[in-house]
Amino acid sequence: HVISAVRGSRRSVRSILRRIRSSMRYLDYLFADRIVTNFNPRQEPGLFRLFFSRKKGCIIRNAITLNTADSMAIPGMPVHKNTAFMIWYTGRIIPSKRLDILLESFIKLRKEGLDLSLVICGTGNTKLKDQLMDEVRTNAMEKYVAFTEYREDWHHLIQAADLFVLPSTAEGMPNALFEAMLAGIPCIATDIPVLQDILTHKTNVWMVHAGSCESLAEGIRELYRSPSLREQLAHAGQLYARQFSIDTMTESYDVLYRNGVESRP
Repeated sequence: HVISAVRGSRRSVRSILRRIRSSMRYLDYLFADRIVTNFNPRQEPGLFRLFFSRKKGCIIRNAITLNTADSMAIPGMPVHKNTAFMIWYTGRIIPSKRLDILLESFIKLRKEGLDLSLVICGTGNTKLKDQLMDEVRTNAMEKYVAFTEYREDWHHLIQAADLFVLPSTAEGMPNALFEAMLAGIPCIATDIPVLQDILTHKTNVWMVHAGSCESLAEGIRELYRSPSLREQLAHAGQLYARQFSIDTMTESYDVLYRNGVESRP
């Protein structure tokens, strides 16, 4: 019994190499008995939705856990809540994450006089990272923006943050977002379909229009000015994220495998 697992959306795949890899996956789907995703595929390309339907596809959400091991402070960055309003991003540095929009919004708000700092925690496209760092230097924001490599202890470090932002235009189930929610940090995410399916604007997350600097800047500005709203989103988000447990995910896969074995001739 062959199961093909799909961890990320096929929408908004821009690079030629990733498009080729994405197309090659259809061979996996052709020979699979079942397809499993961690997101609702209703907005995926038609061919994928056809395979998903014919292979009796199912959705099993990722398990969300935290690593709260002790850590060292990030050099050169304020790590106490009374030094600045800290915005945090964890994830890959690739075009679909739209870190250019996050940085543009951040610079705009700093120039408005908001006392902000920004941490970008992750690795990825070196050229894109260099472009982002050039933008930081061009706007004399070196004191306020920190680029770190991905850190295993970011769950601990993020306790110093006031806000987590995920500005992506394409996702599957973004673990980093839900890990930040589980850590009790208020979050901003984009209104892409896979997130609209599982999150609620102004209830457990603040949603902004994907690809819009103005919308993201307004969301950050709104939460910056409202501690009570941040507290509300943090509390509701944490409660919501707790449902994505290892036990729930394991039980779902166990049922899937057992049904597969029992259905074999």
